[in-house]
Amino acid sequence: MPLVLDLIRHGDALPSERGDDASRRLSPRGIALLERLARHFAPLGFRPTRVFSSPLLRAIESARIVLPPSSGIAVEELDALLPDAEPEEVADALAAADATRGHVLIVGHQPLLGDFAGWLAGGPAHPFAPGAWVRLEFEDALEPGGATIGMRLRPDEIA
Repeated sequence: MPLVLDLIRHGDALPSERGDDASRRLSPRGIALLERLARHFAPLGFRPTRVFSSPLLRAIESARIVLPPSSGIAVEELDALLPDAEPEEVADALAAADATRGHVLIVGHQPLLGDFAGWLAGGPAHPFAPGAWVRLEFEDALEPGGATIGMRLRPDEIA
């Protein structure tokens, strides 16, 4: 399979201080949820080849938590993953970064992730609670309607 694309919404975050949304950190609840998600992934051989995150702190923190510690992969910030970006912007940014093959992890926000998943799977926007995960699988190119939703996991389903 040319591309497996995992989408994770950042974990629950603390309220903003002085209106600074970009520097909101994960809450203790958000950290615990993502640590459970990482433990869930461990026996599945979760090993993305590239990891992209929104530049907002809560997404970067989330990516670092779910990424296997021994992977040696750096989290790459991508402005196209800001909450109000358009799905086409993400697809273009991934293509420009030569990230349209292999196993790619994206950590971002709503409404973008839901819109992006729906756009790629040829359906409506997909709901993403904080800490939710969806895997999109592609037989061919990264294009609208070209993905199948392989797996999904809501935060309340994580043991």
